[in-house]
Parts: sequence; C-alpha cells; structure tokens
Amino acid sequence: MAHLVVDVSGHGFGHLAQVAPVLEALALRRPDVRFTVRTRVLAEAAARNIPVSFATAPAPPDVGLAMFAPADVDAPSTAAAYAALHADWDTVVAAEAARLAALKPDLLLADVPYSSLAAAAAAGIPAVALSSLNWTDLYEAYCGGAPEAGRVLAHMRAAYRSARLFLQITPHMPMADLPHRRSIGPVARIGRNLGERLRARLGVGAGERLVLVSFGGIANPWRGEGLPRLDGVHWVLGEGRADARDDITCIDETAVPFIDVLASCDAVVTKTGYGLFTEAACNGVRVLYVARPDWPESPHLEPWIERVGTARALDRTAFDSGALGANLAALLDRPPAPPVAPTGAAAAADALAALL
Repeated sequence: MAHLVVDVSGHGFGHLAQVAPVLEALALRRPDVRFTVRTRVLAEAAARNIPVSFATAPAPPDVGLAMFAPADVDAPSTAAAYAALHADWDTVVAAEAARLAALKPDLLLADVPYSSLAAAAAAGIPAVALSSLNWTDLYEAYCGGAPEAGRVLAHMRAAYRSARLFLQITPHMPMADLPHRRSIGPVARIGRNLGERLRARLGVGAGERLVLVSFGGIANPWRGEGLPRLDGVHWVLGEGRADARDDITCIDETAVPFIDVLASCDAVVTKTGYGLFTEAACNGVRVLYVARPDWPESPHLEPWIERVGTARALDRTAFDSGALGANLAALLDRPPAPPVAPTGAAAAADALAALL
C-alpha cells in the first residue's frame, strides 16, 4: 500500500480546503493509498473537511503570516517568527527529515509548508507542492526589508525549488522562479443547494435572500456589528457569533455544512482570498468582496473572479462606513454567472497517482 504524507499550512482553513478535493480525487483513482495528514488546523476541522480516512502526526514548523485580523498582516511579528525559525535552519531541517523519514512515505504533498519540502529533500523522499501561492513571495512582500531577509529567502527558495513538481492551482501567483511549476485548473469543494431546507431552519420565506458573510478561518471575534438591516435579506455568519437580531444567524446554528450553506446562498460577502473566490465561482454564487490592495495575490485573484464570476469590489473604507447595503443590492440585481468547473483536483490527483 502506497503512503502519502500531506502537510498543510495552518494559516486559516484555506489550504485545507485546497487539499481536501485533491485527496478525494486521488482516493478514487488509487484506493490503495493511505494518508497521513500533518497540520496545525484543529483536528475536528480537518476531519470535517477531508473526505477520506487519514492518520495524523505532529505538524511541521510553518509560520505562514501573523495576523492582526482576517485581512490585516502583522508584519513585525511575522518577521520575528521567521527569524527564529531560520536561526539554526540546518538543525531544523535535519530534525524534520528524521521525523518525516520515520513515517516512511512514498511521497510528500505540501500545501505549502516549505520546511516539509526541505526535509523531504534531505531525507531523499520525493515531494510535490500544491497551492495558489508560496510563502517566499508573501514573506518577501511583507518582510523583505528585515535584516535577515536575504538568508531566510535563500532557504525558502531552495526548499520550494527542491520539489519535483509545484502544482499551481488557478488563479495563482506567477512563481516564475520555480523551475518545476505546472499550472492546473481551480480546486474547490462543490456544495449542495439546500436552499429550501436552510430557509426552513432559519424561518425565512422563499423570497428572502440568503447572504453568507465569511472572512476566513483566522480568529475573528466579529459578531456582525455594522451589518445593515435590509428588507428581504437574511445574513448567515460564517464565523464569529451572531448578535441578538432576527435577521442574523450563525452558521453553527444551521446544522448544515459550510460548503452547502455557501451553495445555498444568493451571495457571499468576503475578503479577497483563494478559497471563497473559487468556491463561490464553482458553485455559481455571487461575490461581494472587500479588496485588499496590499495582498500579493490580489492582482491575480480579483481579475479572475471579475472575469468568471458575478462579483463586485468594495474598498475597506466603504465597507467600514456602511456602504455594504447599496453595493449588495447592486450585486443581487445581477444574475449569477454559470458555475466554473473545478478541474484542478482531478489534474492534481493524476499527477500524484503517476508519481506514487
């Protein structure tokens, strides 16, 4: 039986959502593959989102980005965390290589911790990276001026370049410095439209618009403050806790999986980010997004969702000043675009099956 170790960055739930459809597609092609997942994402969240059986092992070191809030990067804390990780990089890699080798994998899949790729190279284990981004580009964007940045970037680039293949899932950053990159289609989970059932649980009529509000899996204490009360709109909070209003419901109260809630809604309000952009586009759901001018993926994500989906941008000032209602109304007046085919999972599964 072949063994695939899957290392997943714990920066929110987006990387887990990228990996899950790929593992499902691979299990259909290769039922003989067993999986070990290593991630800092909460175990129950991983089990809820990955639709195959898997073992677990302690996660590799993976900084990602420190965040003040879902859309606000804490650059000083991020730089300090990377400096600490790379203070004795050779020792880190040697220790991780020993831990990985003890699992005896036939292949490593990383989305997208680079310490895992460096460890695999040191242990002589073939490795594949999969993501719409890599941490080198994001570290350089926010921490490139740090005194240790040159050394840290050299380690990161060497790790990513050691992968036999970097599967870039559309829409993705260019990553032109990676020699073994391969662009494939979008990866997204497909939900069930349970609109009638969801409306019944929420106690809203058939003509009521359901709008999901989700800014990602980064810790978020938001309780829906500032959401306008709009005629014919019922808000569903994807995270946080709902205020005591009859037009706001927390998703946990619905007893419906997140991806099914998304597929059942008329629109989603979110920030620029791979996961909800692709999942909304692939489920035919309108997107009202708070633009992120400083986010390195934005020049690649935002034009894509405007081209393939029904989307409308909202700047941060407009969102904070209460312009959400008028912009949402304008978006809901437009018909949803046809769903985009999430072809990336099958392409990634084929590549992994060939290497296994």
